[in-house]
Amino acid sequence: MKWAESVSIRTIRGKFFLLTTVLTLVPMTLLSAVFYRISVEDLGSNARASSLASVRMGERYADQALTDLEDMLTDIVGDSRMQELLLDQPSRYFNYLRSADDFEELINSFTQSKAYVKSYFIYDKNNGKDMQYFFRQGLDSKAYLPYRMFEPGAVERIYPAVKVATNLFWLFPGSGDGSPGDTFVIGKPVYSLHGQYEDIGFVLLEINASVFFQGLSFIETSERQRFYILNEAGDAVYRMPKELPFPPNARKELAERLAGSLPEGDNRDIAWQGGAYLGSSVRNAATSWTFVGLTENAKLYEDAVKIRNTTFVVFFLVFLVGWTASVLLGNSVSKPLRKLSSLILFNRTAVGGKPISFDPDDEVGQIGNRYLGVMEENRNLQAEVYGALLRRKEAEFQMLQAQINPHFLYNTLESLSGYATEHDQPEMSRILHALSRFFRIALSKGSVFIPLREEVEHVRMYMTIQRFRYRNRFEYVVEIDEELQALYVPKLILQPIVENAIYHGLRGKDSEGTIMITAERTEDGVRLQVTDDGLGLSAERLAIVREAMNAPSPDSGVYGLRNVHDRLRLQFGQRYGVELTSVKGAYTTVTLRIPELTEPGGGGTTNEREGRNEPEAPDSGADRR
Repeated sequence: MKWAESVSIRTIRGKFFLLTTVLTLVPMTLLSAVFYRISVEDLGSNARASSLASVRMGERYADQALTDLEDMLTDIVGDSRMQELLLDQPSRYFNYLRSADDFEELINSFTQSKAYVKSYFIYDKNNGKDMQYFFRQGLDSKAYLPYRMFEPGAVERIYPAVKVATNLFWLFPGSGDGSPGDTFVIGKPVYSLHGQYEDIGFVLLEINASVFFQGLSFIETSERQRFYILNEAGDAVYRMPKELPFPPNARKELAERLAGSLPEGDNRDIAWQGGAYLGSSVRNAATSWTFVGLTENAKLYEDAVKIRNTTFVVFFLVFLVGWTASVLLGNSVSKPLRKLSSLILFNRTAVGGKPISFDPDDEVGQIGNRYLGVMEENRNLQAEVYGALLRRKEAEFQMLQAQINPHFLYNTLESLSGYATEHDQPEMSRILHALSRFFRIALSKGSVFIPLREEVEHVRMYMTIQRFRYRNRFEYVVEIDEELQALYVPKLILQPIVENAIYHGLRGKDSEGTIMITAERTEDGVRLQVTDDGLGLSAERLAIVREAMNAPSPDSGVYGLRNVHDRLRLQFGQRYGVELTSVKGAYTTVTLRIPELTEPGGGGTTNEREGRNEPEAPDSGADRR
């Protein structure tokens, strides 16, 4: 708020700031926006074209590799040795083992340079049940073939599918967790080249996808830029990067986003897995596989964002230089004006411990020096008024005490107490004695400060009289350490509080009530508390009473505690006085804060108060009247 006020158009510094802003920030912001828009369009268009080109290159590479794989498998099933071995029907197990070796030699002759061939499985339709299968596991214990083919009914399920496949038979085992597996299976049936061209078996090759597609490493991928090869069913044949999972829900969502919304050989913005992506798609005609590239939109515009940010940084530095120059120039004009404004606003001659001074040769400085002289005169007048007010309060208090003739009052009450004792009236004697003691402590031979012990005794005498009057409807508890009772306090500060507790808290209560008086040391003195379990105050009434406690003119409705509150603040300073807390129907607590006095004269507290420049005290509590 202060900063906003300092650059207001109405201030000198604000005018310099506005001039700098108009000449630098506005045109630079417009230029930055234009440059960013242009860079976004150009870089975004290039990124889209590059993404589609990468996918096309990946599809062409895979198409060539798949063509080579198909040619190799076609050569295997059409080889004359394959025909002879499948048509031969070994009657003995030794001949079966020899045929297995021949198959191994045949397959190796075609695949020895193909590191991606993981295993193979050959089914001989014409051999006996125990001699129909020929396979190679290789060194990989995780090979899909031949273990799955020995499962019950596996061959019976696979063989019809192999025969009806249009060109090649494809099998995608998967990894078991919904993500694409590391292998896929390709197969072809074997037909006899003699006779009726009948089928005599089939050949399956298990391909290591990672090795087979390793030539796609030229495609840059990351967590924000992905590449997928999807078969006709929408399952992932291969993915990059491989570390990122591709669960069924993500696979299904991607298939839905691609279906109908991303034509082959095009790219388009799509929403997938809670993110915004640029999708590029190319379909392979031979396999009907779809090659998909996904790039986060944020990554597409990284360069544009860098250009924008760099432009903003450069422009901001230029603006900062201009703003600094405007501030220095504005300060040279407005600094003496701000000093004078601070002097008038806060009415103090020092800021941060340093006295405010003005240059006598400056026109504004001359006005400031004159105002400092006026302030000094005002402080002297305030000190005189404050002293007069304090003396008047003390005179009013002494005049109130002088209205009672203490000797006549003591002698009369003691005589009445003795008379009651002689006529067998102990209760009346006790009350008269309490009343005599009550007035004796109240007067205290004109002393302003009395020990806390006597102040508490004064309250005890008062409660003795009130309990007699109200037939013991009230109980009171005093919990104050002996050490604290030796301290001095202004007299007649507890009895008005207790009186209010009775008349405005307990008297209207249907059941018996209790008043508790406590005291404890604090960092800045002593805290006395008087708590009653009476009617309490509502929040609205409590706010009204607190406001009346600190009103400029006293309110007769809160005279009791207002008197105590004013006496403590006048005597000790603004941070001392009375505070009030209350909950309607539960309790009311009045807190008195006073300094710790070990001498009856106040221990120099009054002089210290007059020498302090203290802030206003927080909202204090008040009498419930």
